[in-house]
Amino acid sequence: MTPLDLLALLGFLAVLALLPRSRRKGGHQCAR
Repeated sequence: MTPLDLLALLGFLAVLALLPRSRRKGGHQCAR
């Protein structure tokens, strides 16, 4: 595991956490 992998993972999680509206639009059931 390299620091780059950790940064990529953190970035991916950050994007998902910062853009929850997009998923809400087409993932109403997913929220359950």
